Amino acid sequence: MKISIKNSGKKICWEINSQQTCKEYKSTIMGYEVLPENYGIIILEPYEDVGPNNAIIYNLDGTLRWKLPYTKESDTGICFDRIGFSNGKLTIIAIIKNRDVGFIVDWKNCKYLDIFSSR
Repeated sequence: MKISIKNSGKKICWEINSQQTCKEYKSTIMGYEVLPENYGIIILEPYEDVGPNNAIIYNLDGTLRWKLPYTKESDTGICFDRIGFSNGKLTIIAIIKNRDVGFIVDWKNCKYLDIFSSR
């Protein structure tokens, strides 16, 4: 998968098998990760544009796979603001009530494996 960031970070495109898919926003995207085995892409969309539920998993063709929710355990946050892989696990950090809360994501089954306080 080939990723390109355009328009000063306000547009992200990915290409696979000569098919390009793009998502464009008014504000700069907050981050992204390509999922293993070209399973798809997760984008931290700008919360100014989409609100607090800004972590979205897209299939390769650009269709929505899962809009990551907040849970009763975590409460609703300001936004998901960091993303990355740690020890092979997709980890997303959200800002919730002036603290960071981590979510370990099972992207294949659209569920959380763990939720933890990270500070």
